[in-house]
Amino acid sequence: MANILYKSFEGAVGFRAQSRLRSLRKTFGAVSGIAPNLAIPKEQMFEMIGDALGYGYMVPDQALAFLSANILQHEDSGFNELDYLPRAIALYNAKDMEDIHFAENAADGSSESKDLWRVYHETHGTRQERIKNVRRYCYLRDIEKGSEGYAIGRWLGRHQTISQGDVNELLGQYNPAHPGGKREELNPDGSVQKTYSAIDLAKYLPILRNQRARGDMTESQCGLFLCFTLHSLERRKLTGDFYVDHPMSVAGLVQKFGPTILKDEKRIWQATIAALLHDIGEKSNFDVTRDLKGLLSDPIADTVIALHKADDQSYFGYIEHIAENPLAAFVKLCDIVHNSSDAGGKPSAKQRFVYPLAAAYLKFKLCNPEQAKGIPIRDFALAEGLCSEEDFERIVNLAKKDSADDGTGIHLNLPTVSSEILEECIISGHHAHARREEIVSLHR
Repeated sequence: MANILYKSFEGAVGFRAQSRLRSLRKTFGAVSGIAPNLAIPKEQMFEMIGDALGYGYMVPDQALAFLSANILQHEDSGFNELDYLPRAIALYNAKDMEDIHFAENAADGSSESKDLWRVYHETHGTRQERIKNVRRYCYLRDIEKGSEGYAIGRWLGRHQTISQGDVNELLGQYNPAHPGGKREELNPDGSVQKTYSAIDLAKYLPILRNQRARGDMTESQCGLFLCFTLHSLERRKLTGDFYVDHPMSVAGLVQKFGPTILKDEKRIWQATIAALLHDIGEKSNFDVTRDLKGLLSDPIADTVIALHKADDQSYFGYIEHIAENPLAAFVKLCDIVHNSSDAGGKPSAKQRFVYPLAAAYLKFKLCNPEQAKGIPIRDFALAEGLCSEEDFERIVNLAKKDSADDGTGIHLNLPTVSSEILEECIISGHHAHARREEIVSLHR
């Protein structure tokens, strides 16, 4: 009954207004000293991050982003996670000063903007090194200012301050002894599993569940924590970049194209969290069907589970399954776009054939949700003239991990995937009705 009333209330006032009301309630709790100012208490958080840094399982820049996500009240977004999450993602992904200005809500010419430019010009090195240092400055400032709390909260011991000195002392524990790659972790049943996680599952999972149950941690924060924790030691195969950059970039694409493809603000927020977590079950002892319980709401958890490919599932069977869930389909399309972005001048066979076909099918399903129901990818590819039946079978085999086929001789009438396919989704969505007759013929 309570859930029905909650949904009715949300429907009446709108998701953003409902989120704003929730943030005002949290603000009142903080000002009165009732609610804490940190999602995870300082001692527990510093112990987990300190151990991860000391063993070399987490680098300082990731620790800063992790600590920043633990602050319940940031200067620019208050307690409103709808405003906070896009800025947190934008700051982590920032490639230039414009990105940082958006993340920090700094208007041109403002004192805050002048501070950012001061740090930029005082930093010696390349443009990339300057941006990196400005980002660190933002994290340190946000952590210190965001954890100030309120006088009554500090008096009651509910608000814990984190100074820049505290953070620098914590980061000083970093020991770059671990070369990256998987480490061994003891499972609850006594077995040993290799994982990329920075923190043991048995240590962090009970804490996250407890803080979520108490209402001290938002779903946005939970998504960020899991993303940073479970991908900490992993690197991208082709570039050697930290793997966590990938889900953060996919979440950035969701934020960029979500307003015109998903349109609904709540669905954009849900898809963003799912994007952060779309790979968490692949190379760790985190079981998405078991361990997400108590951490995320059903729509987000269901999307994350849908995005997880089962070991016995073929790649295109997986794509067809995802395509029936619009949130998962959109996240996966953004995932494929980013996975194709490092192709350069030498795309792999998978990037030339598997990804373009999968992306075209997901775009087709997203842009024509009603008319495209029940149409498998094979029928779509052949009816659209994308490839021959023989080439389709070769592309299916290319998607297998042990495939030795380099794709020579395959003819696919699709370009390598880029962000243009997301832009095309927007255009196609506006003109979906024009294809209705064509799509009907695929059912025959």
